[in-house]
Amino acid sequence: MEKVNETKKLGISFKCNSDVEKYIYGNTIDELIDGLALIKDGKFINQFIDEFKSVTEEQLLRLDEIMVTTDDAREIVKYAEKRKDKINTQKYQDKLIELKNIPILIRFTSFAIHPDIEKTEDAVINDGKEDCVMDLLECVEGVNEKRIKEFIFNRKNAYYAYHFIKTLQSKEIILNMNDILEAKKIVIESKDMFVIRCWAEHIGDVTEMEDLTIKYGTACDMYRFANNVKNINIEKFREAINKTDDKTSIGLFNWSFPKPNLKPKSFFDRFKK
Repeated sequence: MEKVNETKKLGISFKCNSDVEKYIYGNTIDELIDGLALIKDGKFINQFIDEFKSVTEEQLLRLDEIMVTTDDAREIVKYAEKRKDKINTQKYQDKLIELKNIPILIRFTSFAIHPDIEKTEDAVINDGKEDCVMDLLECVEGVNEKRIKEFIFNRKNAYYAYHFIKTLQSKEIILNMNDILEAKKIVIESKDMFVIRCWAEHIGDVTEMEDLTIKYGTACDMYRFANNVKNINIEKFREAINKTDDKTSIGLFNWSFPKPNLKPKSFFDRFKK
């Protein structure tokens, strides 16, 4: 905030620290807010309420109405988080849906007071991005898990099918066996070695995933599986990996998993004939 020369008509100026310098002028806080209403700059409004600690609740309510007319989703949600118990949640949610910034909409729904979760679900699912749908499941309480499951499984994307099951597991939600089997089928049919390894590591079915890795994977895939998944049949992997031509992976595997019956030579044993 800067004081303006006393000979000028206006007594206060306020500068927004953005890429393009903007100023508002006025003799009172209310006159400055009039300027904010004309500019409709979300960053300016957030800086303003941080600077002017003496703003009254009535003035803040007016700023609530001004902010929701701006077009920067990030600034809107930044403001909304500060004023979540005072703003009109539905009006802010509708604005963010209009701006089509789905990650910001999800963030808003995660902390807002009584948001319309179904309305956010509609926007996220209609946008059609699996990562955003999974963010919704992870971040927002009370979402329709069945609806998200249908979207994810219909896409037949192995990673997100696995991620769906893993997320429900992490949230300690009781898993439906049919859902697990359907996700597992998508993972198996994909032959995606990374997802197969993740499934074995975090969900289970280790023996089945071992066999798939040995059947479809490279020597490098086998080594990574063995190095990351617990309770596997090391000797089965050793036999398979040693049949390949990948000397680097063979060396790494045999160095990481030496045969139990082979004791490393001592310093003096190296000189024995």
